[in-house]
Amino acid sequence: MIRNFPKGLRRFGATAMSLILLVMQVVMPVAALAADPSLLPNVTIYYQLSAEESPMSQMIMANSAGNEYVYWGVLPQEAFNNPMSIDVQGNDPSIIYDPASGSPIYASPATSVDGSSMATTIQVYQDGSPVASFPVYLATVDMPPVEVEPDPISVSLPIYYVDDSGTTLDEGRTETYTAEGNYTVYADESTWTG
Repeated sequence: MIRNFPKGLRRFGATAMSLILLVMQVVMPVAALAADPSLLPNVTIYYQLSAEESPMSQMIMANSAGNEYVYWGVLPQEAFNNPMSIDVQGNDPSIIYDPASGSPIYASPATSVDGSSMATTIQVYQDGSPVASFPVYLATVDMPPVEVEPDPISVSLPIYYVDDSGTTLDEGRTETYTAEGNYTVYADESTWTG
């Protein structure tokens, strides 16, 4: 049986598929490169404890926070009351980082990797296109542990229907379950002989 779909529906489907493919071309490289440690720049924070003192520096390292890398810097409380700036240096000259080295940053002390109390975000560009980003948190305490949700496990179970005498009524089917729990499986009415 041949079905003809309206021309508008075919155009909509083609446009939607094109957009999905276009988005995937941007998302997939970003996802792949975000976990690539070679893109991680060297980050130094310059800060002062008072207006009279000369600037001090603190190199901060990237930490794994689940499926992403974050920069977490521990500074004295006094540093948050005075000017701070960031220096971002990479090893590959074809990669550009934003903010530029020497850019001022303004921050309140962070307490967790929450996505909102960041001092800034380092954007990574290669060939003019964004390929990754790394949040920078500045705090007065060490980075708290980040709890990561485990990936769901998918289990496929073969199900065979038999009668009281052990005779197979149906060749069976396979059910897939993706969440923990107890499941009740009911026979299809087509397998009942009664």
